[in-house]
Amino acid sequence: MEDKLVKSSSQKDRFDFLTKELEQLIGKRDKYNELIDEFNFLYNLELGDILGKILTVEEKIARKLASKLLIKIDKVEENYNNLQNEYEELTFQLKNLKAKLKELDENTQEYKDIVIEIKELQTIITNTLIKLNKVKQEFFELKEVYLNDEDCQAYVEIKMAREEFEKRFEDIKKIDEKQLSKEMKKELKEIYRKASKLCHPDLIDADKKEEATKIFQQLNEAYNDKDINRLKELYESIKNNYYFIEDTQEIELKIENVVTMIDILKDTIEDIENDEIFILIQNLDDWDSYFQKTKVNLERELRDLADKLAFCLTNNTDNLDSK
Repeated sequence: MEDKLVKSSSQKDRFDFLTKELEQLIGKRDKYNELIDEFNFLYNLELGDILGKILTVEEKIARKLASKLLIKIDKVEENYNNLQNEYEELTFQLKNLKAKLKELDENTQEYKDIVIEIKELQTIITNTLIKLNKVKQEFFELKEVYLNDEDCQAYVEIKMAREEFEKRFEDIKKIDEKQLSKEMKKELKEIYRKASKLCHPDLIDADKKEEATKIFQQLNEAYNDKDINRLKELYESIKNNYYFIEDTQEIELKIENVVTMIDILKDTIEDIENDEIFILIQNLDDWDSYFQKTKVNLERELRDLADKLAFCLTNNTDNLDSK
């Protein structure tokens, strides 16, 4: 019995030691990610306007390169929409004429005239429907070509990239409007670290992991939104419902799980340390100076792209290799 108690105590000590190591690694990983997130945030905030302009010009160039097919598709689509509207208008007229015909005496001249008008209208509708189906088929055939055309796909990709960037940039500007003072930032980080330590999914028993994950997500949302009041509320709630592992049941299995998580975190941290952005950040003495130099380079790139677009439009070319 005494041997079991000693073994249990020894296992508990090892578990506590490993848990502290895990906490330190989690803190290190989160600190790295926080540093990268802050750099990316400021990079996009400082250079977002010019990056957006570059993407816009690149999109215009890409559209010009794909213009022949895109113009053809636009024309066919416009023709299809016009025919569709015409078909709907004709069928509406036919419906009204048939309704009117029911109200007339078959022996009247007006009845006979409407019968003739209905037959003529039905012929027109049939011809319009044939044209509509033909244009529809042409549109689908062009779409097939479009999906396999490199210039068109390049245009689609840059268009999507520009739209996604603009949305992300707008979100960044909204976040910037909620910037906190240095003191409040420090308090925000401190509360977040204390709270996340108590409910971090990597440190929770399996039976509580799902609940802790939801709370941890709420913590991240409040932290990212810089909502210090919400973060305080969550922290108080977490303190009253302590999720962190306390029992010593199945301690060997818990030790094994913690060791596995430690290995995963070490690999994650190593990946971050080898990441180009992280290496760049570590080698920068002055972020503002770097942003300013990058802005100068981006402005030069924007001018070059504007020259290419002007050349493309002026010479009405869909090939920029001669530029």
